[in-house]
Amino acid sequence: MRDPEAGGAHPAAPAHGPPQSRRVRACRRRPRPAPLPPSGARGDRAVPAHRSHRPAAGGGRDEERGETPSDSPPRRILPPERAVTARGRLGLIAHYSTVNYGNHLVNLAARRVLERCGYEVDLLVFESGGSRQRVDALRRLPAKLARLIRDGMLLDRLAGRARRAVAPARRRPGPVDAARRDAFRRFADTHLRPTFRDPARRWSLTATYTRFAIGSDQIWNYDYGLGPWHFADFAAPGHTVCLAPSVGHDIIPDEWVPAYQGWLSRFDEVGVRELLWTESLPEWPEWPERPAFELLIDPTLALPAEEWRQIARVQDSGSPALLVYELGDFSPTQRSAIRDIARTHGLDTQRLSARIGGPLWATDAADFLGMIAASAAVVTDSYHGAIFAFLFDKPLVLIRREGFAGAMNSRVETLARELQLTDRFQDTLPVEDALTHDYSAGRRALAERRDAFWAYLARHDLVPENARNRA
Repeated sequence: MRDPEAGGAHPAAPAHGPPQSRRVRACRRRPRPAPLPPSGARGDRAVPAHRSHRPAAGGGRDEERGETPSDSPPRRILPPERAVTARGRLGLIAHYSTVNYGNHLVNLAARRVLERCGYEVDLLVFESGGSRQRVDALRRLPAKLARLIRDGMLLDRLAGRARRAVAPARRRPGPVDAARRDAFRRFADTHLRPTFRDPARRWSLTATYTRFAIGSDQIWNYDYGLGPWHFADFAAPGHTVCLAPSVGHDIIPDEWVPAYQGWLSRFDEVGVRELLWTESLPEWPEWPERPAFELLIDPTLALPAEEWRQIARVQDSGSPALLVYELGDFSPTQRSAIRDIARTHGLDTQRLSARIGGPLWATDAADFLGMIAASAAVVTDSYHGAIFAFLFDKPLVLIRREGFAGAMNSRVETLARELQLTDRFQDTLPVEDALTHDYSAGRRALAERRDAFWAYLARHDLVPENARNRA
């Protein structure tokens, strides 16, 4: 039987269960993996050396190594133009949505980022946890109901579900949806090539992959069949990097807190995408093994706009229009404001929404990029709609989701703060200024955040030495 700490199979390990006790976990974290072989001699079975990323109290990384801090400027990690050397296979643990623009583009961006670091990347998608997952959901149900009753939200939640069930605007799936699925499938076959895995057999993955990465789009969303495999519980400590994973909610319910704490305690440092992790977690109960959290940009922002333009499929549709990309239910006030913007600036409106379908809905992620690139301006409540409007330098109007859909606002607000877009929300943006924009401050902020993103990857030994340059 292979030692699981050495990266082999783990036939005796359970397929699923609660996080290990601290005592057991501490024992498993003591052994250090073998050092890497010389560059060029690495194969699929090579294992990078584990490095702790928690800074020592009162000192920086130079003091930790016993070196004298230098007065020279800090090293700036520049993204490699292409894979410099083959560094083995890397498993990218991702959430995969069959018909979601942002999800496909995030997975593509994460794949390209890691390929630039020299890895052969496979997109690993864990299928449903089955009966055990349903049992876990039932076990959490009493705590969930108690929380909804305590917060006075139970009746509103039930009423919201009833409204959605009978909403006249909700159309039945038809040929447009089938065409959309086919388009997304072709995009995935060309750019993503996902590999679907059984969580019960995850322990054998360490025999195939040199490293693992977790990211990004809603990979830790507790509504999407979350399990310990989404935290790479099968990998040896130090062999997994968190590539801006997101939850997709403003809060983590009380009944989920112990599970998140147990799963996250195996990391020293976690690069995340949402302010939730840096602002809300101090309210959690005592957490002795809490990792350090660093806020990272979404992987789509790590790639230049020109690279996305090469992927975009632009259709010739005449004069540029006001593109309205709608995920949630816009309120009557918000819809009235959108009509005022179009009328004031003399623009036709293109609506991209599941609620109306139509030819625009039968499109894939490349078409989505093309619609934004060809638009006169973008109105959206979508996180990735906002990102690509910014990258393509399009005037942007952000819509805040209301009601329970507002639980998805966290990442949009994080993005607005990072890219200096807080003045682009519809409820504070004058109609006459909707098409006036200046993203110069946001571009400077993005340049700094990109530097931090690549520096984070370098700290985790993902960026090759010959790609680490001085500014």
